[in-house]
Amino acid sequence: MLAWEIAVHRHLPDESIRQRPAAWLFAEYERVAEAQWRQTTVWVMAVETGVGRALSQALGGKKPPDLPDYNELTAQVPSRKDRLPAWHHVFERANPDRARQTPE
Repeated sequence: MLAWEIAVHRHLPDESIRQRPAAWLFAEYERVAEAQWRQTTVWVMAVETGVGRALSQALGGKKPPDLPDYNELTAQVPSRKDRLPAWHHVFERANPDRARQTPE
C-alpha cells in the first residue's frame, strides 16, 4: 500500500518504487503525506472563507467586500530589501562592495 501511494502521487511506475530501499520509501511517504496535508489545509481554508462570506451575505443583508485579486496581493508583499534580516543590513553597511552583488 505504501509503495502504491507513493507511485500514484509521484507518477512513477511501480517497478521503480520497488527497487528503492525501505528508508527512502518511508521518507518519501512522509513527504507525500505532508504535501497532501498542506493541500487539504488549503482546501479547508478556502471552504471556510467561502462559507463565511456566503453566511455574512445571507445573514447580514449586504455584500461583503470583494476578495483581492493576484495583482493586489502581490502589491502588498514587501520588497526583497524590506524582508532581509537585520544581520544582512549590518553586512551591507560593513561590506558595500559585496552588498551590490546580491541579487534583487
